Amino acid sequence: APPQVARGFPEWLGTLFGIASGFTSQIAHAGQPPFQVWVLPRRLSRDVLVGTTAIFFAAVNWIKVPAYIALGQFTHANLLTAAALLPVAIASTFAGVWLVRRVSAERFYAAIYALMVLVGAKLLWDAVA
Repeated sequence: APPQVARGFPEWLGTLFGIASGFTSQIAHAGQPPFQVWVLPRRLSRDVLVGTTAIFFAAVNWIKVPAYIALGQFTHANLLTAAALLPVAIASTFAGVWLVRRVSAERFYAAIYALMVLVGAKLLWDAVA
């Protein structure tokens, strides 16, 4: 089914949410909340939502590479840490695919909304503290 148009959101607002998602992803690795605020009201199918999220953040992360190079973040120690964590990333990806395939769309959306509230609360707590 095609995505639904979210009521109350003008389409140009999607550009602002995209910018906010990219900006917060760059400075704090917290781009998910603005992305979710724009995408979740569209009630995409579970698989389309997961795929769209993966593609969006893959693109955002590749866009950040030149800035990280300029900031000197690709040090020997950081690259060794990334290499050590690569098996965990691969295993987590397969675990995520396994989990998504076993959760109904209704429970999936409920979990996403609950997690979004928790992440938002944590970010607000960190900002105030």
